[in-house]
Order: sequence, then structure tokens, then C-alpha cells
Amino acid sequence: MPTPRLFKLKAEVAPASSGPRALVLPFARVRVDTGVFHLDQLYDYAIPERLTAQIQIGVRVQVPFSGRETEGIVVDRVPTLERAGDLKTITKVVSPHPTATTDSLKLFEVLAEKYACNPWDIIRSAIPPRVASVDKLVSQTKYLKSSYGKVDTTFETFKPFIQPHRQIRAIVSENIDSGSVLIVAPDEKDVDLIIESLSGSSISILKLTAAMPRDQRYANFLTAMTSEKSIVVGTRSAVFAPVSNLATIVIFKESAFDHYEVRSPGWNSRAVAQLRSSHEKLKLVLTGFSPSIEVALEIESRHIKYVTSRENIEVKAFTPADGALLPGRIFSEIRAALKIGPVLFLAPRKGYGNALLCAHCRNIALCQCGGRLSVGSKAATPHCVHCGKNFDTWKCSFCHRDKQYLAGRGIERASEEIARAFAGFPVIISAGDVIKTKIDNKPSLVLA
Repeated sequence: MPTPRLFKLKAEVAPASSGPRALVLPFARVRVDTGVFHLDQLYDYAIPERLTAQIQIGVRVQVPFSGRETEGIVVDRVPTLERAGDLKTITKVVSPHPTATTDSLKLFEVLAEKYACNPWDIIRSAIPPRVASVDKLVSQTKYLKSSYGKVDTTFETFKPFIQPHRQIRAIVSENIDSGSVLIVAPDEKDVDLIIESLSGSSISILKLTAAMPRDQRYANFLTAMTSEKSIVVGTRSAVFAPVSNLATIVIFKESAFDHYEVRSPGWNSRAVAQLRSSHEKLKLVLTGFSPSIEVALEIESRHIKYVTSRENIEVKAFTPADGALLPGRIFSEIRAALKIGPVLFLAPRKGYGNALLCAHCRNIALCQCGGRLSVGSKAATPHCVHCGKNFDTWKCSFCHRDKQYLAGRGIERASEEIARAFAGFPVIISAGDVIKTKIDNKPSLVLA
């Protein structure tokens, strides 16, 4: 006869009581980070009375969803709901500081529809990660909406560069009286140069880039939301920043590839700025050496005003002969320029000799695998660019001679020839891993 088993008691942890519901505006509409593409609608949650003072539009909260706790952002507070039934309750407030405004939350929805994505794919790029230590240090001040008069129509202009970073200072001085200015640059280097050009301004300058330390970036983000007036300079994600009293957005080098987000959904800073400018009635200034194809089309259709600028540049053309690197007539021009300051040479290729020819029959040197041969330095042996095979005793496969002719000069080969032609002047190379951002105003040969 089988022995009966003992009963086992199953222990379960009961959820803590959330307490009574808020008396005023007891329900919140929350944008939840569901992690599922098609679950992108707003969800309703009850607000407990103990959290009612902290929960406002733009605050990040923790909510129960599909048997787990996940993050959400409050979009609205309402007194009643259109549907019946029990509601889940907001668990806790992640951060007491609002990180989005009504306008920016609306922008997320519009962009999600434009790029056919979940709004949280946009929010992850738009709002920096929270840092608890910064939340404790930053005082809880409210977002300042623009106290300046907004125009009924937006102004979109394209200003071609004359002196890029100095020109930004003029644009800021023209528009700072209207309110805060947001400048979006393609990379960290341009951001630093813009901030340097704006140094000495009486208005506070805030930097917002992904390369910054997390605490400093988050602190600057919160400061930009609460300052009376500021100049915010950042990379592409800064275009979403809810800057208080914002009046002007400037897209620096708008045709640069770095203005495109590499992750899905691949939004563009200029496209986001145009939507934001139209929705919030902001002035938009696009700058660059030349407009992108999209902007050029809008200039042609008169949707964007092209601000012409006159600049006289003296141009001289010299034709090289017999495959020489520099034509003979240009030497006197270069020597005259070296008396004033540095002379810049632009090389089209990297490396030393990117192709090898037979000096006798001009037949191109190829490896058995089909790859061409190149030379890495003056004394180096030819090697295949595909398989890497070295040819210590190379001979032409057509005429069987071994005299080499280097074609496709790289910047290193060009620097050798230019240094021999203008002996006594220092040679500065800006290429590869070593990029020069500044050159002293002294006679020198600069190759880039």
C-alpha cells in the first residue's frame, strides 16, 4: 500500500499595497517601453496618492506590464477614463525630474509615424540615461516655456559657409535676443570648435554629446530645461533636447553624413529639426559649405530661403605634364605663398604607392590572384593588396624587366616629392590616425 505524501505549502509574496488612489487627476496615460514593436499605444495606470506630487508630464515611472516591471514616461494626467475595469497602479517614480515636455512627446509620436517605428526607438536617442546622483543634486525646478512671442510661420534659411565656426558666432548673436539657441553639429570635434568660438559669451553654454560622461551629460540636459536662456551645442541627439525658451535651431554642416542616426530607424537631424520647427514655431537655420540634395530641392521650390553671400577668391589653374606631381609654373606661386604662411596640399589617396607599373612598357603589375601590387614605403618590396603576398624579386610579366614605376601616389609619397622640391620648410601631414585641427601661422608645407 503506497505511503501518502506530506502536504507542501506553496509560499507566495503578496504585492505591497499601493495605498489610496490620488484625489486629483487620479489616472495617468503612460508611454510604456514594451519591447514589442506593435504595442506602441498609450496605457492607462492609476496614480497612488503617495506619488501624486511627483508624477507630472514627462516624468519617468516604473509600471507593471505583462508580468514584469518596466519603464514608462507619463504623457498626461486625466480625471476620468473612457473604459471600465480595474487598473494597475504605477509602482514608483524613477526620477522626479521631467525629461520631456508636451511638445517633445508629440514630436516622438510624429517621428514614430514618419519612420514607422515604436516611439521608444526615438525616446532612447532623445533622452539621456538617468544618473541617480545627479537627481539628488539638481533642484526640482519646472520647465520654462518660451516667454517670447512666437511667429505664425517658421523661417527656414540656408547660409553657406565663409568661415564656419566664426560664422556661427554671428548667427547666435543675431538670434539670442529672441530666446535660447540650439546648435546641432555632426561630431564632437565640431562641437568643441563651436564652443571655443562662442567663448566669452555672457549666456551660459551647455554641451550635449554622447561622448560626455553620463553624469555631466544628464546634468546639462536637466539644466537646459530649466535655464532662463542658454546656448546648447551638441551632436545629433541634441536636436530633441527640450531647451527652455527655445527660439532658434541651427544645423551645422547639414549635409554631413554624421547627422544620420546609424541605428534603426535612421532619423536625420535636419529632418527632425524641420518637423520640430514647424510644430513649435521655431526659426531654423541650416549651414554648410553646400546644401544637401534634399535641401537643394527645397531651395529650388522656395520652401527654404537661400542666403547669398559674396566672396572673391583668386583661382589659378596649372596643368601638370609628363605625370609630374606639380606643374613647373606653380613653383613660383608656392614660394611666394610660403613667405606669408603655410601652404595646404590636398592628396587624393592615402599610403605611399597604390599601384605599380613597369617603367619600360607601363604594364600594370598584378598578383596571380588578380590583385594589383602596391608599395608601402620607399624601400619596401611590392605586395598584393588582396592576398598580401610579397614580391622580393618582381619582374614584369610582359617584358620581363624589373624597373618599377609607382603610380597612384599616396600622401606619403607626395610628401617626399614636395619636401624635396621645397627644401628647408617643415612638412606636416594630417591623415589617418593623426588629424591636425590647427596649424601655426608659420611657413610650412601641410598635406591632408
